[in-house]
Amino acid sequence: MLKNLSMATLKSIALIPAAGMGKRMGAPGNKQYLQLHGMPIIARTIAVFEHSPLIDAIYLVIPAEEIAYCQEHIITAHGFKKVVALVPGGKERQHSVFHGLKAMRESVSDEDIVLIHDGARPLLSERLLLESIHAARHHDGALVAVPVKDTIKIAHNDIVSSTPARNSLWQAQTPQTFCFGKIFNAYRAAATDGFTCTDDASLIERAGGSMHIIHGDYRNIKITTPDDILFAEAILSAIEHEDSDSVHFQNLQVETTPQQKTDDFISTFSHDLKNPLTAAVGSIDIIREGCLGTINEEQEEYLQSAIDSCNEVVTMIDNVQDISRFEHGKMQLSLQPCSCKELISKVAERFVRSARHENIRFPVDVEPDVPDILVDKGAFMRVIGSLLGNALTVTPEGAAIAVTCGTVAGKTPDALGIPGHAALSPSFFEKSCFVRISVRDSGEGIPISELERIFDRTVTSTNISGRERNGAKLGLAYCKLAIIYFHGAIWAESGTEQGGEFIILLPSCSDSSSKSQ
Repeated sequence: MLKNLSMATLKSIALIPAAGMGKRMGAPGNKQYLQLHGMPIIARTIAVFEHSPLIDAIYLVIPAEEIAYCQEHIITAHGFKKVVALVPGGKERQHSVFHGLKAMRESVSDEDIVLIHDGARPLLSERLLLESIHAARHHDGALVAVPVKDTIKIAHNDIVSSTPARNSLWQAQTPQTFCFGKIFNAYRAAATDGFTCTDDASLIERAGGSMHIIHGDYRNIKITTPDDILFAEAILSAIEHEDSDSVHFQNLQVETTPQQKTDDFISTFSHDLKNPLTAAVGSIDIIREGCLGTINEEQEEYLQSAIDSCNEVVTMIDNVQDISRFEHGKMQLSLQPCSCKELISKVAERFVRSARHENIRFPVDVEPDVPDILVDKGAFMRVIGSLLGNALTVTPEGAAIAVTCGTVAGKTPDALGIPGHAALSPSFFEKSCFVRISVRDSGEGIPISELERIFDRTVTSTNISGRERNGAKLGLAYCKLAIIYFHGAIWAESGTEQGGEFIILLPSCSDSSSKSQ
């Protein structure tokens, strides 16, 4: 019996296929019931969606003969309230997913969001849920994936025939997220044509749709073999005290130092703040997009302003957490060769509307042949976004912000124009060719006495007009730590009434003197 779901607003619904027997695990029965850190794998997976304010309902697809057992030992035993249906699975994963989609068809609208997530991926984060739901509203579908780390070989009869470029390869994960109507029609067409595949995104691609990639998490592993159990146990043990996003772990009863207690408090408090904020953003976005009725241009502007404000607070919370991780050596970023021009352009697009609203000119000048840089894509875009947000805050109406990017070479501070107050990586001068990024605003400027301390999160300055607002201190502190992680340098230049300029130098991937990472 299905529970009735309210159709008053758009919903986000998790569909969890867990009907596979897991032959590669070598265990009798369904691998989903194996224990992971004191809790069945499938229960851990369900818990992620159960405790997320972003998710309205859960459909679980399992073998027909296991429905009674699962109801008693998983759903009832763990008190899950959002599981509205246990759906009998099919012969293959594709059949099981289609069974789940057909089961929810009468209870959802074509515009509702469906997140299809493997039952054997219990380490999913709240960030991936939020980004997937948001992207699915604006694209044909959203696909969580991580860049491939190893070189891939294509071979026939044990002979290598080609080696695809690694920077174009992605390892697909779940959830894969869609508007219900799009994915249901894609599955129905595949069933009619007898087409089979191994993931949901392939069906959207087959129908001519395009999938938007959400940068995933290497910890979001699929548990397939006994080794995966050991790896997952290690991950859970390592991050148990970090309360990583919305993955809910059992607390270890151990003595903690005062610093550990402080870190735990920051992590828990930050997580508790983000949950209602992300839910608020989703609700406001539904209204802004006119899903509950037509809105006028002025109303849309106010709603977008509310979303921007919520996102600013979420960014501050992320900065608090990540600064703590940097300072305690717990930050894990994936450094990959990236196009500086492409990333800067993507970030700049986010600020065009705000700049236009304030009548601020916003030229972006990137040299055409700027080489790639070795960074974590998400973290680098966050750095640029923080600097641009700060520049918009202090630049008066009718003035300009200038973003430039080019290459410089040198082995000494003088040759590279690096002042004594710059923050730089200990390995910085092992390189000789750099990409130089500059963000210049037209604000009141930064007093010379503040330049050395502007990236210090423990300093509260009231002398820098506007720069203490909107969490700017936390943002700049994050920028410094991230750039040092990328083996780069960052500093500010200014004088009162001259505007401020933030400059970043990052090693070029084409630098022949660069050591392999």
